[in-house]
Amino acid sequence: MRVTFIADEYRCGSKLGLYAEDYEGLIKDLTDAIDFEGSDYPTKWTETEDKKAYHPEKQTPEEYFGDQEKIKPGRMFVYDGQVFAVDSDTRLVLTLSETGALAVRRFLNEVLKPELELIRGEIKISDVKIEEIKEIPEELKENKYSIHYYIGKVWKDRVGDLVPKTFKTVFKSQDSFTDIELYVSGFNVYFNPDVVFEDQVGDLVQDFLTWTYKNYKDDRHKQIDKGVDESSEQSGAGDVQTSEGKDTGVQNCEKCQGV
Repeated sequence: MRVTFIADEYRCGSKLGLYAEDYEGLIKDLTDAIDFEGSDYPTKWTETEDKKAYHPEKQTPEEYFGDQEKIKPGRMFVYDGQVFAVDSDTRLVLTLSETGALAVRRFLNEVLKPELELIRGEIKISDVKIEEIKEIPEELKENKYSIHYYIGKVWKDRVGDLVPKTFKTVFKSQDSFTDIELYVSGFNVYFNPDVVFEDQVGDLVQDFLTWTYKNYKDDRHKQIDKGVDESSEQSGAGDVQTSEGKDTGVQNCEKCQGV
């Protein structure tokens, strides 16, 4: 996931905020899930060469974090309009929200956990090919598997437009002697029951989502991320064929309440 880090630090143990949620292993899970290179950072003011003015520049991750841990107690960030603070390794605080106090619970269950499921999934497929198609073949429409909404949303946020809206994918799987062929449109996956067993398709879809999540990244410039996968020999190269913050202080915020 991509977030916007802010300059303020949360006063741990202060009980400031709208709501808090306990979550074991919070710091490690956030560290694993956040795309630090793709996230945004506070602005710094740099003096011009003639020393007569200053101009704003976004800090780099290295400048912002320095020699500190990327995620630590007191660290604050914005995700989807909500401002969160790490109170401890077991407690996340919602300090500002556009959608209500339970946004912290939704963030943990609907964003963080699905993201980790894709990040930590084992890659068991290779030679992945993706081809854009106009529509799903009529004879396959009765054989449908639906991707869990939150998994699909996290996956789509990651790959962006690098994967067509409707496509056919063919790949090799460690769990099958024959090539796997799936047809995907939105969050629905269609398959041939003579080739893919119904009780097998869920695992194969998850394998495909994990593979694309780790190998493709929409980084606002529609570039393929070449260095995400740990082993190019394990995952395969893969082909795609297609036609085509504002800094927020909270420590003295009037909206903050005890949590």
